[in-house]
Amino acid sequence: MAIELKEAFVQADDAEPDPASKTLLATRPSEKTLAAQGTQLLERRSEARYPTCDVVEVQILEKGNLCRVAATIVDVSRSGLRIEVRSPIAKGSQVEIILARALVIFGEVRYCRRGGEAVYAGILIQQVVPARPLADEHIHDEVLSLYLVGKGLTVPEVIGLKEHLILCEACKIRLAEADAILNPVRKRKRWAHLG
Repeated sequence: MAIELKEAFVQADDAEPDPASKTLLATRPSEKTLAAQGTQLLERRSEARYPTCDVVEVQILEKGNLCRVAATIVDVSRSGLRIEVRSPIAKGSQVEIILARALVIFGEVRYCRRGGEAVYAGILIQQVVPARPLADEHIHDEVLSLYLVGKGLTVPEVIGLKEHLILCEACKIRLAEADAILNPVRKRKRWAHLG
C-alpha cells in the first residue's frame, strides 16, 4: 500500500508537477516518518492490556509439588498477562503457561486477587517459547486492524505480532497507515504540525 501511494506521487524527471501534486507531496509523510509513527504506536501500546479469552493450562513449578490447573488468560501486555483461575496461586510462584501447542510462557506470579467468584493472578512474563517457529511473512492487514481495535486476537497472535513489529519496518509503516484510517481524529492531530 505504501509503495502504491509513493508511485502515485512520483513524477517524471522532465515533467513539472501540477500545484495540487506539490501540495500532496508536501503534506504526505515520508515512509521514514510512518515507520517512526508505527514504532511509537507499538511502544505506546506496548504495556496496554489486550483483552483475550484463551483457555490454558498453568503448571505451578514448586519443588517436589507440581500442580497443574486450568485457567483463562483475560488480557496480555508486553511484559505480562492476567489469568483467571478457580483457586489462588501464591505470590512469587514460578509458573509455566501452556497455550494449546502454540506457546509456552514461563513467568512469576506478581499478585493474586479475588474478584467475585473468580481469582485473578498477574503474571510477569520471563520467557516465551514458541512451540513452532514464527512465520517470516508479513502480518495480514486484517490482523493489524484487529490489533488496533484491541480485540479478536489470541495471546500467541498478539505476542507474535509484537515480536514481528519490532523487527519489520514495512509492517510498522502499514500499522501507522492502518491506525490513520481506523482513527482519523488522531491522524489529524498527528499530522497537524506538518500542514
